[in-house]
Amino acid sequence: MNSHYEQKPKSSGGQNNFKEIKYFELGVNIIPASNAYDLVLLSEFMSPEELVSYQKHPEHVRVAEVAGQVCESRIVVDYAC
Repeated sequence: MNSHYEQKPKSSGGQNNFKEIKYFELGVNIIPASNAYDLVLLSEFMSPEELVSYQKHPEHVRVAEVAGQVCESRIVVDYAC
């Protein structure tokens, strides 16, 4: 199994279905530990407003609901540079 998946922006032929997402990367943990999570999703948006728009998108809401049912726990960090 590939432990790292990188999704390029739509302009470079990626599969990103959300116009709000500038870039995203999904990483799978390769060293299991009791204090480690299994996955990490890094997403980059052009602005905080784009992030809010993405969070309200019906497909994101649907996926978040499913994740809430199948994930033991989740941690979210939203920050600006």
